[in-house]
Amino acid sequence: MAKRSVTARVEEKQLRQASRYLKTRRPSETLKAALDFVAEKAAHEQVVRKYSGVGQPDAFQDS
Repeated sequence: MAKRSVTARVEEKQLRQASRYLKTRRPSETLKAALDFVAEKAAHEQVVRKYSGVGQPDAFQDS
């Protein structure tokens, strides 16, 4: 995948906190890990929403 150079202003406190939680050392690693986390969380929530009706009457009606 091609990489893109981006300039962003980020609060130092937020960057340090995210780095601590994500166990990263460099700001670029922290931003990449944070974006990966957000994408994974969104995909997970999409699956949860899709299957949240399982077990209810007519749960598979649209399948």
